[in-house]
Order: sequence, then C-alpha cells, then structure tokens
Amino acid sequence: MTKKKYGASDEEIIVDGASRSFQSEERRNVYQYITLIYPEWVSVGGIAKNIRSDRANVRGALKGDGKRYSKKLALTTVGLVEYRKVVIGRYNVYLYRAKCKGSNTPNQ
Repeated sequence: MTKKKYGASDEEIIVDGASRSFQSEERRNVYQYITLIYPEWVSVGGIAKNIRSDRANVRGALKGDGKRYSKKLALTTVGLVEYRKVVIGRYNVYLYRAKCKGSNTPNQ
C-alpha cells in the first residue's frame, strides 16, 4: 500500500510502513549510516560505534524487540535493509546493508 504525502509530487510517493519507521530518530540514524556506506555489509556493533548509540537500540531499530521498537516498523521488516548470517568460528554474526543506495531516504 502506498500513500501520497500531502502536496507531494509523483516522485515523492512513499511506502506507508517506511515513512512510519522514520518517526524514530534511532531508525533514521541507522538507515542514514547504512545508506552512506552502501554496498558494504556492517554488524550491529559497527553501526552502534559509528552513530554513537547502544547496540540494543541499533538491534531494535533493525529487527524490532517487541517492547521499545515495534517489529512491524523495523527496517528489515519494511524492506529497507537486508541482512545475512555469517558463521565465524562457533558464533553467528548478522551483517546488514541497505537494499539499494538512497532508496526511500528519509526527509528531515
């Protein structure tokens, strides 16, 4: 389902879930950083370090935690960010990147 912003031109049509995701400053910061480094993959810790945030908040913005961050509005759920699992030794590490450079970039 798409929704037009009030007074928006055809180029500014946005996906309803994506626009609601950007109401959160943390999600907005995470997405802006991920699009900045596209096409590189980055871990939750790498994102947290570069945007000066807590790992738990970054993880919540990316995948949702069901408490503070809604799973419905998580960046991976609305389709703005993709992830892959990498096994390093006996540890599973999830890496994230934007689906494509500049897609649905939030307006401030």
